[in-house]
Amino acid sequence: MNVSAFEILDNGHILLAFAANQSIPGVGTVAPHDVVRFIPTSTGNNTTGSFQAHFDGSAFQLTAGGEKIDGLGLLSDGRLAISVTGAAAVTRPNDQALKAQDEDALGFNIDLLRWSEFFDGTPIPGMKAEDVNALWVNPATGELYITLASAFNLSGVKRDAKDIVKLTPNGSGYTPSLFWDGSAAGFPANLDGLEVVP
Repeated sequence: MNVSAFEILDNGHILLAFAANQSIPGVGTVAPHDVVRFIPTSTGNNTTGSFQAHFDGSAFQLTAGGEKIDGLGLLSDGRLAISVTGAAAVTRPNDQALKAQDEDALGFNIDLLRWSEFFDGTPIPGMKAEDVNALWVNPATGELYITLASAFNLSGVKRDAKDIVKLTPNGSGYTPSLFWDGSAAGFPANLDGLEVVP
């Protein structure tokens, strides 16, 4: 199975989204608009554990082909940060429309079952043409760490899909910088998932 996004929680549980429909033991068929939680009892070469449903995208307006999840993070306030492969259209609690493109990320409150704005990538020079396909949010600083699906130029930061970009909040938006150069490190493939760990 192709994991399209993941997030490792502080308790060791792992949130997962998949690139295509998957039959998951204990859960059933999981669509690429959904998120499941893996609860490990052991990890490594002999990983074992159980799965639980965590987020049902179709119950919260993620159903279209461009609304498949390809970036997943967790915010300091407990919301999920969700980026999708194309364009997403959901509804806020007041029935106002909320739209996002593949360079953005939406927020979803699991407890209140509400969508909200989180990250609008469009104002960053060069970002509008890109697809965020992995993200991690530093809960202490609000910095975003992202990968993009192809070669890019963000405010003069020119790299490709093997690299990780850090987006630092600057008061009115974000300042991009190179965090990790995959090509220089000899990494052989494009990145489509990431988690920054101590």
